[in-house]
Amino acid sequence: MLRNIFVVLGMVFCFCVSCDKEDNDVKAVENMRDWYKVEDKPGEVNHLLYKMYKYYDVTIFINDTLGQEERGVDAYGEPIVHTELFDMGYYVYGTYTDGRMTLSADSVAMIVAINMIEDRVIPHLPESGAYRPHSFLLADSVFLTQQIGFSYVTYETDIYSRGIRGMVIGKLNAIKKMSEDELKWLGGEILAVKCADWIQEFCVDELLDFYKISGDSNYDEASMFAPADCPEELGFIKWLEVEVSSRNWVKTPTKEQDIRDYVAAIYAYWGEKERFYESYRDYKDIIKKFDLMVPLVERFKKANCEVK
Repeated sequence: MLRNIFVVLGMVFCFCVSCDKEDNDVKAVENMRDWYKVEDKPGEVNHLLYKMYKYYDVTIFINDTLGQEERGVDAYGEPIVHTELFDMGYYVYGTYTDGRMTLSADSVAMIVAINMIEDRVIPHLPESGAYRPHSFLLADSVFLTQQIGFSYVTYETDIYSRGIRGMVIGKLNAIKKMSEDELKWLGGEILAVKCADWIQEFCVDELLDFYKISGDSNYDEASMFAPADCPEELGFIKWLEVEVSSRNWVKTPTKEQDIRDYVAAIYAYWGEKERFYESYRDYKDIIKKFDLMVPLVERFKKANCEVK
């Protein structure tokens, strides 16, 4: 009998493969802990986390330590205690982190974030599938470091989504002071991650017209400086703010970030498209790119969010 062991998300499943027609031993290891399950615990934040899990099947973490469990004993009879972590850089083939996060201890900020997710994110999430986030971790702040040209730059980001555990949502350090429009934008940024991934995979030809408006040369990832004082003049919603050698700079977004910004805007102004047009009435390129992105977002929702 051949036994293959696969490790996925820190959980070990054993499968037995046999040439026999029937094998009663073929079964997964039972009683493995579900780290994404949320139990109801005392406290307002914990009650809200449980509500999100129970009614929406959405797991939200507020700590990167998901839990502990004993896994037998060692050669000396001492218990082997496994600690399960939400590693923001945990990938299928290993761990690589290009960022760092600071956890929050502000329960009021957590409540604002949870309510924002319920109001602004959940109504637009796919019911299931690859484009539904596994989970969310609320953090005080998230910083990324990457090489641009010959320099390494650091910048704060609202969302970190590269690990397979789930998304890390930063900005709890500022969320209590956010206006309603800023909360809508943060919700849009969360939704934009998976939607932009889908668009880049399935709408390649349509994106050529989108890129053309701002010009390929303005997406130069090696450039350290933004070529104009106002991002809207080039058809960008915002610059990417970076820190180099303790100095702050701005640069043009990457193509991926530009797509995310427009998708975020579509979700942030959902049902209020005319308000977006009014806000950017002086920037024709912004309006053109917004109008090009709207049908792509609608295609994403039809393919992934509508009940079939």
